[in-house]
Amino acid sequence: MSSRLVRRPAEGYEALAGLFGTSTSSVHRPVGRLEAAGLLISGERRGNREALSESLVHGLPYAFPANRGPETRGMPTAWSAPMLEGVLPAGPSLVWPTEGGTVRGGALAPLSGLVPVAARRDPWLYEMHNPSPGRRDVVVTPP
Repeated sequence: MSSRLVRRPAEGYEALAGLFGTSTSSVHRPVGRLEAAGLLISGERRGNREALSESLVHGLPYAFPANRGPETRGMPTAWSAPMLEGVLPAGPSLVWPTEGGTVRGGALAPLSGLVPVAARRDPWLYEMHNPSPGRRDVVVTPP
């Protein structure tokens, strides 16, 4: 959500809820938490780029360690994402488990179950979440 608000700070709660496929109240709560953490500038809903960058690089792997699961169908992520094809060495595919997924690979839980929904609707968000610089345990040379 924070990456979307960095790009579109004036986007309303209804539009965000539509993008993430959830209710307006389900969007309002995380925006409040982002403001309380200093990741959004309070009252402006504008991303604090420096704080967001620091949080992604230093906090993400501790707050949200990579959670891998069994092979399943889903949306390609990490080094398997289309935007990283040829950039990182190929390895076993990793996917966000999703209904109607087109790629088979090892499951990698997204930071939120809403991420794949929003990433399907907004290619920029998909690119921003692949890879996340803080998920060092995922974005490494594949085995």
